[in-house]
Amino acid sequence: MLLAVGVFALVFLLDFVRVSTSLGGTGRPKRQASVQAYEQFTGERGGRPEPVGALREEEYDPDRSFDACARVGGNLEEEGGEHGSILVHRASPGPMQYNHMAMLDQLDNGSLVLVWQFSSGVEGVTDQRLALSLSADETGRSWSEPRVIPIDRNKEGGALWSPVLHSQHGKLLLLFVESSDCVIHKGGVKRFSTGGTIKSVEWDYSNAAGDFVWTKPKTVYNQSAGDALPKVLANKLIVLRSGELVLPMWSEKHGSCQKLREKGSAGVLVSSDSGVTWEKRGSLTAPDTWLIENTVVETSDGSILMLFRTKKGYIYKSTSSDKGFTWSKPRKTHESNPDAKIHALRLSNTTLALAYNNHKKFQKPHNRGCRTNLDVALSMDEGKSWKRSLRAEKEVDTGLRSHYPTLYFPGSGCKLFLAYTRFYHESVQAKSKWELFATGEQAKAPLLGVFLRVLDFS
Repeated sequence: MLLAVGVFALVFLLDFVRVSTSLGGTGRPKRQASVQAYEQFTGERGGRPEPVGALREEEYDPDRSFDACARVGGNLEEEGGEHGSILVHRASPGPMQYNHMAMLDQLDNGSLVLVWQFSSGVEGVTDQRLALSLSADETGRSWSEPRVIPIDRNKEGGALWSPVLHSQHGKLLLLFVESSDCVIHKGGVKRFSTGGTIKSVEWDYSNAAGDFVWTKPKTVYNQSAGDALPKVLANKLIVLRSGELVLPMWSEKHGSCQKLREKGSAGVLVSSDSGVTWEKRGSLTAPDTWLIENTVVETSDGSILMLFRTKKGYIYKSTSSDKGFTWSKPRKTHESNPDAKIHALRLSNTTLALAYNNHKKFQKPHNRGCRTNLDVALSMDEGKSWKRSLRAEKEVDTGLRSHYPTLYFPGSGCKLFLAYTRFYHESVQAKSKWELFATGEQAKAPLLGVFLRVLDFS
């Protein structure tokens, strides 16, 4: 028994050293890894990435419309079933045991980029940071080892949460949340409750030196603003036809912040100067549920449709006709959801996509806490109804969560990308079987971590 524990501890230590040094953690990143990543995604060292002709998701060309793809409205279930996803990063005991909230975008040269939050064990601990991985090309079939994004943290050493990406003109804007208070102590471990101050950093990935260098953190929206509750992000921003950026966000009441009298609410941050400054708009609440992890799309008439995760077993929706200043009363849709993250985006002038866990909360012992039936559905009527195109995950087990989807569409072509994470809830961590890694039997352990699914409608 003592020998097994010793072996497990040694594996943990060696893994921590590997991540901290070669992946850009507390040690200096390996120069070779940085140069190789740069050359891989720019084509030539010292050169600017060559665009591949892909449109941003907010720009539509009728001649290259997604609607012209042969299998739009069809069913893609036969394409690999639930085993057709690509493993981007496998979770293992050590500094990257917990992996969550994967966010997806694309660099100017066509390569995909994934960023997610990670920690050495559970959510909200002080070593929770953000990692980045790059694909070898626009197919997303092969991915680099993750690297820790070097973000200077506050004096409280707050957890970093919920990355949101926006790539344009050779630079990658990363919006995220940093905790500073609302601390809970669970099992003798200091943990931050979800949320804090929304901040941003930027990576000039086209720089001639090819360095993995990011700007200093900039405050976008302080936790002390408005209701003074922790602010949270979960989904991608959109670009309106007017050129304004719209970032969905919400404030959440929990943890040591429960004493505050204010109630959390949902809204958007809007920028008219490409993300230099932001304005908070809207404050949506519902009497019997929270409205969180909201996602937005611009509809054909110029309105904004916002969808919400709720506690009611269904997705809720609201609309704004004045760019987020005022919103309709949030109402229930027909789409079931077990109180889990969703994501919607526009694919063409007539088609929307939605990724979500399509079921209500399970209550039986064999499936309690499970999030499964991870579906991608399309709508041809501005989100009034949805038809499933693919079920990416359907495994059912107590506490198993295949969830937190993020979609990405390049703006043209027939491929849609889905990123998500898969892990066991911390209440049933024994099911992860981390001990098998210490004995070299990890092939027998569940496959957990960060995944990508490619949906091809051609």
